Amino acid sequence: MSLKEHTEALLARYFLIPRRSLSQHFLIDPHILDRIVTTAHPAGHDHVVEIGAGTGILTRRLASRARRVTAVEVDARLCRLLREELTDQPNVDIVQADALQVHWEQYGFSPRSVPILGNLPYHITSPVLFRFSRMGWVRSLLVLVQREVAARIVAPPGTRVRGLLSVWLQYVGTPFKVIDVPPQAFIPAPAVGSTLVHIPLRPSTNPKEEEVVLTILRAAFSARRRMLRNTLASALALARTDAVGLLDRAGIDSARRAETLTVDEFRELSRLYRATKGG
Repeated sequence: MSLKEHTEALLARYFLIPRRSLSQHFLIDPHILDRIVTTAHPAGHDHVVEIGAGTGILTRRLASRARRVTAVEVDARLCRLLREELTDQPNVDIVQADALQVHWEQYGFSPRSVPILGNLPYHITSPVLFRFSRMGWVRSLLVLVQREVAARIVAPPGTRVRGLLSVWLQYVGTPFKVIDVPPQAFIPAPAVGSTLVHIPLRPSTNPKEEEVVLTILRAAFSARRRMLRNTLASALALARTDAVGLLDRAGIDSARRAETLTVDEFRELSRLYRATKGG
């Protein structure tokens, strides 16, 4: 039986119709599933977190490799399916919850020890990436995202699609595209293509430093078509001369726009701004 037939049989057995409101598209391509597992490379000592476990096809593969899998699924109907279909996997914990609302501190994970995997619903992609990339216990993010989001994540300086998400993820990690995934790899097929993106995270930085970097990024991209001297002055409530002076000390032409800056330039700009605030 193919994965497509298996998934269709599961959905029929539990009287399930995928919910458009939850962006439910179930992966049925075994080659893509294998690519996810080989890229994540979970070891026998790993605790893995899966976001959006769906019908449990990836969950089962992860459970065969990792010490423990925490599978988060917001849909109560799918949680019932998961609990019944994965009873033979004692190292799998099913958590019915919105992954953004789970109190993750209760797990006591060690720093940079847990890989996060998931076929992310399109409407929560950015919030998930922002939240989990700021958690010190997360080792990496391996996620299926809409293809245009993947392009933003890896966008280099000077490209039109480069934005706050691009720079932030390139600041905290080293994102790269693994493989493009066509709509027909899912049921029901989404209207757009997807891409598997891997984001290994760097060792945790100072939380205060991260806050300042985010402050600068939000200010710089608050009006992305304007020159930096204007966006920073407006968003940070600085005098225009102070904004120009800050950029000059960072070695950045104040007439540039946010999408042209490198991660290192943003890092230096944030360091100087933090120094002016006595941080």
